[in-house]
Amino acid sequence: MKRKYKIVFWIAGVLLVSGLGLAALGWWVVYGTNTGVTEEQGYLLFVTKDDTLEGVTEELTDAGVLIRPVTFRWVAEKSRSAPLLKPGRYLIKDGMSNFSLLQMLRNGLQTPLMFTFNNLNFIEDFCGVAGRVFWFDSLDMVHVVRNEAFLDSLGIRTEMLLGHLLPNSYEVFWTTTPERLILRMLQESERFWSGARTQKLNERGLDKEEVLILASIIQKETNHLDEMSRMAGVYINRLRQGIKLQADPTVKFALGDLSIRRVLYRHLEYPSPYNTYYTHGLPPGVICAPNPATIDQVLNYEEHNYLFFCAKPGYNSRHAFAVTNAQHEQNRRRYHAWLRSEGIR
Repeated sequence: MKRKYKIVFWIAGVLLVSGLGLAALGWWVVYGTNTGVTEEQGYLLFVTKDDTLEGVTEELTDAGVLIRPVTFRWVAEKSRSAPLLKPGRYLIKDGMSNFSLLQMLRNGLQTPLMFTFNNLNFIEDFCGVAGRVFWFDSLDMVHVVRNEAFLDSLGIRTEMLLGHLLPNSYEVFWTTTPERLILRMLQESERFWSGARTQKLNERGLDKEEVLILASIIQKETNHLDEMSRMAGVYINRLRQGIKLQADPTVKFALGDLSIRRVLYRHLEYPSPYNTYYTHGLPPGVICAPNPATIDQVLNYEEHNYLFFCAKPGYNSRHAFAVTNAQHEQNRRRYHAWLRSEGIR
């Protein structure tokens, strides 16, 4: 009888240990470490709407990220994760479990990217940058920025859209849509203009569009921040006195050729509302995406009597300012004499 009880207890003990062992094994398969990433920042996985869980598994296996692909497949199958895969940009770190990895993919727990842009001359430049960064094509963005009904609903003129895309770095999800990206940029623009800048607009008697257009012209006139407020003052004076702006960058923009080194007389006659040698007042829209710092220089334009400026001799791209046309002609002759001496045409 005693022997019989011993056998029963032995069997029960074996079953208990086996059960605990199976439980431990199951916990290890689900929650144990199953990613090994050598990159310090982690491994970036991009999942599109056409990708499958099997394809993702193969990519992670080939990249050496999954330590035991068979356990990942097993947990994915048992949790029925395949149809729940969400598109996105995922940062896979070292030491993740099958559970945490699948939870990330099922719930769309993406890592945002830094969307940075500057030096945009045309709205198509923005479309090209966005198309290289996000999962949509640049043509998808082109369709949105040319959709006048969409822009009208936002209260934005097509000619001014580029002016509201402030060059900077923004955290954005890879799976954003062209429409959501434009909305995000406009929100950032509104945030930029709130408070002190709107107050400055009212104090100066300017509106936002005027400032953006002037800032876009000055952005192309000089790289020197300390000249910008003085240039803005020149253009403000000319506008108030009914004098044509005669800004060379607007001619290049009107011609669609930013590579022109010297604006010639034949260029000045090009009939375009953007050619400020041809028309009075401001052009109908911006000629680039002005930097926030340039916009601030326009808002804080210098009050003076200057009506002219032209490049100074030398390679430092500085400018000479003048009150009268006679002074301006002297400055202009000095600069052209220097160009001839340097063999620059």
